[in-house]
Amino acid sequence: MLASSGNFNKLEEGAVKVASRLGSPRITGAGNAGVSDVKTVVEKGQQFTNGRRNRLKPNIRYQTGEYDYFYETDTAGRITKFETDKLQLTTREDRLPHSKNTLGKVKGQDHAGHLAGDRFGGSPKIDNLVSQLSDVNLREYKKIEAEWATALSEVPPKAVKVDVKIIYSGNDPRPDKFIVNYFIDGKPGSKIIKN
Repeated sequence: MLASSGNFNKLEEGAVKVASRLGSPRITGAGNAGVSDVKTVVEKGQQFTNGRRNRLKPNIRYQTGEYDYFYETDTAGRITKFETDKLQLTTREDRLPHSKNTLGKVKGQDHAGHLAGDRFGGSPKIDNLVSQLSDVNLREYKKIEAEWATALSEVPPKAVKVDVKIIYSGNDPRPDKFIVNYFIDGKPGSKIIKN
């Protein structure tokens, strides 16, 4: 009997939930430079160190935000990946206040930039925020987000899949660049944004 891709997706989701409950390692991100291939899947809310909301655990895969988007960290606890197979617009009308203190933030130059924007139900906490140049946050990344939002606002909404890799130089806590890959109804798009 051949399995459909839908069945594989359900099977993978079930395995992720079980692995999450057990706190077992999961192999992810094979081939990503600077990213460990083995990540521990943690339960929602357990991605922070010692219950502190300003640091993330190293080498983990976690879900956060209104729609439980996936994220990964490296050995230093820096966010290295944001991904979702189903980006969604929030139904909330008000913007949530968000943490301003991101790792490596350069005062007067950087913003606390959402990887999954507020309009997509992205978490307002440090588990979805990185230091972004103000021009990156307000122009380059925002332009891509506007494209996603337009696709999701259509009737019926288009399917938007997103995979953002966050690249760092050495041990610098501030991202060096963002590699943004996405699909809108199967049509690929990509952009490399220097930070």
